[in-house]
Amino acid sequence: MSKALTRLCWRAVICLTMSIGTARLDAAVVSGSIHRTANPQTPVAGARVTLFTPTLLQFWETRTDDQGAYVFSAVPSGTYQLGACALDLQYLELQVVVPAAGLVHDFSLGPETEPGQWQIIGNTLPELFDATDIGILRPDGKVFFCHDTVDPILFDPVTGQKTFPAGSPAEQGCMSGSLLEDGRIIMVGGQNPADPGSFTNAVPWVKTYTPTTDSWQWLPPLQLAQGRWYPGLARLNDGSFLAMGGGTAPSAVRTNTCELFNLTTQTWSFTGSMLNPCEFPPSALLLNGKVLATWSPPQLYDPANETWTSTGNFNQPNRGYPGHSDHSLVVLADGRALAVGIRQISNPNPVMGEIYDPNLGTWSITSNPGLTRMQPEVVQLPDGRILVAAG
Repeated sequence: MSKALTRLCWRAVICLTMSIGTARLDAAVVSGSIHRTANPQTPVAGARVTLFTPTLLQFWETRTDDQGAYVFSAVPSGTYQLGACALDLQYLELQVVVPAAGLVHDFSLGPETEPGQWQIIGNTLPELFDATDIGILRPDGKVFFCHDTVDPILFDPVTGQKTFPAGSPAEQGCMSGSLLEDGRIIMVGGQNPADPGSFTNAVPWVKTYTPTTDSWQWLPPLQLAQGRWYPGLARLNDGSFLAMGGGTAPSAVRTNTCELFNLTTQTWSFTGSMLNPCEFPPSALLLNGKVLATWSPPQLYDPANETWTSTGNFNQPNRGYPGHSDHSLVVLADGRALAVGIRQISNPNPVMGEIYDPNLGTWSITSNPGLTRMQPEVVQLPDGRILVAAG
């Protein structure tokens, strides 16, 4: 993968939620078309086009239509980076000045010349991280790793250097985490101590880490006094968070209860419960504003009425429930969701991927790669491909 594509991938992960509500009445239209360099008469449909400010405070993304055309509406005048890429084609990015009258720019994409390669860029020693640890991309491009809140590591993927942020005043392992819009990191639930063998010690704690002061602050705790180890966590369209399920103290019994975090009041409140108790459910915000949770069975949360409803079950329902899920979940560019992972322990499933159609509420089987994986990590790349690693 090219360095430019890598940079865009980092930017896209954290910035998609930052452009909401930034449009102005006097804003301009940025449009154009994309075609292949080898054949200018051939439009590129489904290409990914991005427009963002150099400071990354505003970020837009769209896809080209069947004629290769793209459009961004209501863009404030100013200086931006405009980028385009597509499967098997190169990534191009340039700086543009958008006047009040708008801007038209066409792209000509040649073949992808970067086959991609793996290289070791650093390490997280003395900490060893595995699948249940937390990795959060910060606005500055650095990654905040931790398996608890007392031994975090800040890793710079550009330089390969690591630093050691301050630890929190209390150990909080097996939690879920995410990034707030102001750059703080939020850690929700977990257990104390972080030893995975101590699943009976769930806590309702919520803490934030502030990079500018290298310090931790307590937020009001979860409403569930018994705590949540391995809770699910999903960001909603309005920027708030949905915490779901998890194991509880004192006997690690799983719960089906859920809570919402209000960004304005910085408080938690109960919302509709899941269809069944679960822990660490793969979950994703669909383009229709609903949250898909696939553990288990697959179900949908509707923020409008704060309720959960069942949806189509997997073609391969044996995915480890009520134990740990065997898959990760990612939303595709066309709005469908892809579950990636295959049960390998007992009664193994033959196919690693299944795709969910939110319009039909059904799943379909995908093809298999040469190496099938259980519990892999998945990342969507800027050109629409899905990177599947580890497991």
